[in-house]
Amino acid sequence: MSSRDEYFCDNDLVGRREYNVNRIMMTGLLLTAVVFGESSAVVGQDSAEPPLWKAGTASAKITPERPLRMAGYARRTEPAAGTEQDLFAKCIAVEDQQGNRVVIITLDLIGVFAELRSAVVAQLTQQHNLPPQAILINASHTHCGPDYVHDDAKDYFDQLGQTLIRIVGESLNRLEPARLFYSFLRASVAMNRRTPSATGFINHPNPHGTVDHSVPVLSVRGTTGELRAIVFGYACHNTTIGFRKWLGDYGATPKSFWKPIIRA
Repeated sequence: MSSRDEYFCDNDLVGRREYNVNRIMMTGLLLTAVVFGESSAVVGQDSAEPPLWKAGTASAKITPERPLRMAGYARRTEPAAGTEQDLFAKCIAVEDQQGNRVVIITLDLIGVFAELRSAVVAQLTQQHNLPPQAILINASHTHCGPDYVHDDAKDYFDQLGQTLIRIVGESLNRLEPARLFYSFLRASVAMNRRTPSATGFINHPNPHGTVDHSVPVLSVRGTTGELRAIVFGYACHNTTIGFRKWLGDYGATPKSFWKPIIRA
């Protein structure tokens, strides 16, 4: 794993495994015009100049095709009973004028286990000469996705890894001139849930606790100004539902309103 990766252990994760959630930041990637406005700043260039960047995107459905155990709540011991909303893996590749490339992969899954990242990074380094530090793999932390490192999910794990390798290749093959715009928004949904008590912190809403309500947004536009992709993040637990159906939870909700969408 890259030294920049961070780990977090959630006590409601099945098997209490350690997983990478990249600062617990829910990240999204959309391929359509949305209501973020036009007040963004161009990254690293004047908007009248020729584009300094190239960008490409790809996505793939990763909804399990058979019942699997679900990740996120240890009390759910039975496999998923169906699909409420398909799960997706999405990727954006960006290249600068010097040919330096970075890829961002986002997943409608509980997290990014070290086993998955190691397998994917090894292949991407070999096939596309991408250094580990140029590969960001993030997850929405939905609790309605599969426990893909469980013993009975090896076929899904293997297929997932190959899918991620494929969409990165597709993103790199689709690199086209683009302009990048960076801005911040604000959303007041998140609530601190670490409440101090006489015996330590308890899992309970704390309206006086520290909360990050900022929503960083990176939008990608084509040479004629059309919106091609949006990458956004929000630090809020993606766990509004705990039933036994596949679901991206609120982090995947934008794709219900805007088509087509690639949400990470």
